[in-house]
This record gives sequence, structure tokens and C-alpha cells, in this order.
Amino acid sequence: MKKKQQLEQELKQRLPDLITKLKNGDSSVKEEFAILLLPYVTLLCKKFAKFIDDEALSLAGIIITRLINKVEKIDLSKSVIGFIARATINYCIDRNRYKNFKCRKKNQLGEEALKKVWVDAGTYFANHNSENIDTYLEDSFNELDAQIISLYFIDSRSFKEISTITGQPEKDIMETVNMLQQQK
Repeated sequence: MKKKQQLEQELKQRLPDLITKLKNGDSSVKEEFAILLLPYVTLLCKKFAKFIDDEALSLAGIIITRLINKVEKIDLSKSVIGFIARATINYCIDRNRYKNFKCRKKNQLGEEALKKVWVDAGTYFANHNSENIDTYLEDSFNELDAQIISLYFIDSRSFKEISTITGQPEKDIMETVNMLQQQK
């Protein structure tokens, strides 16, 4: 992979012409525009957000698509590299905020929904001298519900992942989790 300065220099030379063509409606240069930007945007995603490679490439693709759709807003009299860097970094910031919020919200809901289960589990463990939550879940719920509870609240799996593992529709899994959340 090229160094950042080399990528920026290449972009400064080739981007203005491509952006002008895109603004004039020449959609045949979209692929060239995307290929040219991909290494630079991916580099910014990795450096800023410290994503793993696959996620950085996916994010870079999303960002490039957004740039193509907003090509009219790119002012060639100003720094094009600055515009692209700012758009990339802002998207990465938003992505991190969303992921952090989603994790906090999920953990908060999980703690609230399982408050009753953990109190009951504490009583169970005190009476049975067991430290295995799976045993408690199997004794307290049917096998499928116990597996869903374990995968969602303990292993932090998504509804889609649980659906794949259990073979149950996502809707049924959501109903089981919602039922537990209403029992708090």
C-alpha cells in the first residue's frame, strides 16, 4: 500500500478532472473515481477508527458511494483532499458513536431484563451450590428459551445470529427476549 503522502499527491493530480466529469454527468468515470479513492479512504478509516481490514473496506465503499452521490457539493476551488478526509472522518465518528450507543443500550436492556433472572439465579446458586448459569437456565426455562437467553444476554449475539444457530425465525427470538424484558 502506498504512503499517505503519495496517495494524496496522486489524488490532487487526478481527482479534479474526474470530479468535473462527474459533475457534468459522465457516469462512466464513477468506477475510476472509486478505485482511485479506495486506498486513501481505507487508510483514513484504519488510522482513525482502528477497524479490522474487512470493516474498513466496507466503510470505505459506503463513504465513496456517499461522495459520488454528493459530488455536486465538492468545491474544486478548495482542498478536495480536505473535503474527502473530513467526510471520511466524520462518517467514522458517527459510526463509532452509533456502535457505542448500540452496545450500551443493549447491555442496559440486558441487565434490566435479566434482573429478575439474576436474583432468582442467586437464590438458585445459594440453594444448589452451583456456579453454572447454563444449569440454572435449563432448569428454569425450556431448552430453546434457555439457549436464546444464553446467546442473547450472555454471549451478546444478534437476533440474526441466534436465528441461524437455533433455526428459529428472528421474530420468535425477538418475542422471547421481549417477554423476558417485560418480566423485569
